[in-house]
Amino acid sequence: MKKLILIISFLIVCQSSIVSQSSYHLRGYIEYYDQQSFFFSPSKFFLSQLDVQKDIQNSFSSHFLSRLNVNPANLNRLSGKNYFYMDVRTSQKKALPQSRFIDYSTSLNSSYFDPVVRFSEKEPLFSIAFFINPLKRNPRFKSGITYQYLQVDDRYDSKNFSSYSIYQVLAESGRFDLDWWRNDLLNDIDFSKYRGHFISFFNSYELSKSINLGIKVGVTSFINLGNNMPANAGYVSFDPFSEFFSNRVASKKLEYKDWDISTGITIKNSENSIAGISIGFLNGNFNNDESQNVFSRNQTFLENDQSSLGHSNSEFRDIFERTGSTLYTNLDYLLEATSVSRVEFAYRTARTAQDINYGNQRLESSGYNNALYFDESINGYVNVDSDYDSKRQATGIGNNIIWNHAVSLKYDYDISKRVNLVTGIQLSLKKENENSTRIYQRVFNSKEITSNEENGILILGEANSGLTSNKILNDYYSRSLNTYIPIILSTKLLKTLSIQVGFIHSKADLKAGNEQVYRIYQEDVNTVNGVTTSIESNEDFESSNSVENKFSNWNSFGSITFSPNERMSFLLRGVSSDTFRGDDFNYGNGLLGSFNFSISAEVNF
Repeated sequence: MKKLILIISFLIVCQSSIVSQSSYHLRGYIEYYDQQSFFFSPSKFFLSQLDVQKDIQNSFSSHFLSRLNVNPANLNRLSGKNYFYMDVRTSQKKALPQSRFIDYSTSLNSSYFDPVVRFSEKEPLFSIAFFINPLKRNPRFKSGITYQYLQVDDRYDSKNFSSYSIYQVLAESGRFDLDWWRNDLLNDIDFSKYRGHFISFFNSYELSKSINLGIKVGVTSFINLGNNMPANAGYVSFDPFSEFFSNRVASKKLEYKDWDISTGITIKNSENSIAGISIGFLNGNFNNDESQNVFSRNQTFLENDQSSLGHSNSEFRDIFERTGSTLYTNLDYLLEATSVSRVEFAYRTARTAQDINYGNQRLESSGYNNALYFDESINGYVNVDSDYDSKRQATGIGNNIIWNHAVSLKYDYDISKRVNLVTGIQLSLKKENENSTRIYQRVFNSKEITSNEENGILILGEANSGLTSNKILNDYYSRSLNTYIPIILSTKLLKTLSIQVGFIHSKADLKAGNEQVYRIYQEDVNTVNGVTTSIESNEDFESSNSVENKFSNWNSFGSITFSPNERMSFLLRGVSSDTFRGDDFNYGNGLLGSFNFSISAEVNF
């Protein structure tokens, strides 16, 4: 036993990290950042969903519910007539740093700043599974249901503001109460609520002692609602003669729904081997709608009746939709090589085809300024009126094809009657190709009128208008190869108490790139004092980019199981967060990382 522990420790220490390089966004458009791993993916009942453990759970876990994810015909592996399972988890999200460009510009500052947004992978708050033998006269037939509920409450945008943001500059000058504005963001009008329902129905039938049939129907419903409306945020009072007011209202609604159906068969070839195959089909829809409105007003009164008044308004709406389907297949073969060792081979493949629709994205801006001042050259007052409006809209369509392949080899060995070792290897390959066409159009108009109050002279000072049209063709590809090596050790301390500890070392090799063709048309019309000039231009050019990203990742986990009798057990499970290692970054809290816990109970009756 001591020798085995030393060997496992040596393997863990000797695993090397891989160089990591910076990654870039190459799709050619800004996509909603909160993508979840279960989007367009076959429904699964994960016992532990956070971090990398979920990627190998179906291959290396012998738990009944994990086997059910692979093939619905495995329902007949359930011992006893009825079965109940429930778990509750301490954390429902895993945060990852990811930047996203968002336009928060107001009349305070014409420049943009790019906040850092935490991408978080959500998981269910609790899970329930219930299986029964509904026909007393026919014990070969079994059915059941699994349900998982997701509930996460967060802020609308989790931002880290730049130290040079305009709000902090104003705060340092005493013109803006930054702490008050931040506190206002934490009230009930700044929220983001995530709710998810994952439900699956199972039926299986034992056709003979060696053949089992099964079918699963799953439904997923996920929604994210958010609103951000800080009351009077941005109010600034420069002095008794000047005031500034700005307010931002933002909202979002994300919906994802799918239905999933699969069927499978298991065949017991002999007393020592079982083979299984399942095939399934999923159809889903993803829709994201975000909008933002920013209004600002600036008014100043100076000496000699001089004054200025201005206001601006901008509206932004982003609609992004994906519709698609996934066809998937699972093959697995279990061989009991000896009385104390088992070998299992599995292959899984899935093809996802999606249609992408940008809908309509637009940014509408308008503004007005009025200034009254005394002009000594004419010994009179001059009034200047200026206004502008700008409209931008974008439409885009595309298609996306993703191939996922995973092959695994598991070795399960009983070291003794009380100690068990599970290890092996899994290779996962993902290929993605996407073609998209986008058309951007921008139209703007501005003018300035100057008048002399004494003689009523009206002069058209300047007028501008323009049109810009961009058509972008983008071909995107990505390839990723992930390698997982788990080492899982289980031991039974007492008749009623057992523990399990494990480490997962994973490596990833990512490659991505794109090729873009830009076709740009631009027209500018300028009028100054009645003289008009017009300029048109056309330009085509191509560009290509590529990036490679390699990294290694550690996960650790453990569990304690208390079984007061053969039909009942309670389990406390802990899973560490990811710990990435590479030359360019180190992300995580050491080998163990930070743990998230769940507690579960299961009963056979």
